[in-house]
Amino acid sequence: MFIGLRPLEPHDEAAVLRILEARPQYLALAAGPTAAPADVQNQFYSLPDGATEGQKRLFVIESDRVVAGVLDAIMDYPELGAASIGMFAIDPTSALRGHGVPVATLVVERAVAEGISTVHAGCPSGWLPGERLLWSLGFTPVNGEELDNPVLRPHGGGTGIRRWVGELTRSAVV
Repeated sequence: MFIGLRPLEPHDEAAVLRILEARPQYLALAAGPTAAPADVQNQFYSLPDGATEGQKRLFVIESDRVVAGVLDAIMDYPELGAASIGMFAIDPTSALRGHGVPVATLVVERAVAEGISTVHAGCPSGWLPGERLLWSLGFTPVNGEELDNPVLRPHGGGTGIRRWVGELTRSAVV
């Protein structure tokens, strides 16, 4: 199986919306029960305070050249040598379902190659697949820190986004 990571292109929008629509439980946890996939997709175009457009990266994850996931990141944020991951979602109907670690390994390899040594990842509190993946990659949750992201949670719903931190090295690649 070919797994690829490439920049998101305008023609990918329908596939990304399909992925988000296939994840209603994720949407409800992240953005509240009345959120639509487009609400979450809006985060792709937002930036936290202190970040610039040049730091934002939007990627699609491919399985055998078909869009099967989406990832957004802000490079060198919140500090130089770090990256912040806002969304990492895999289509539950794709062949990549259950293969989060190999996909994350590809992301780690790319990040290390670009000089990233620390990753800050957001995961909706209670999203067990995401929490299991982060634990398996050696990430740790930041105690007592839940982000209230008005872009991701425009309706004030959801459970909040818990921040996780992981240190990357070439040996971190599984």
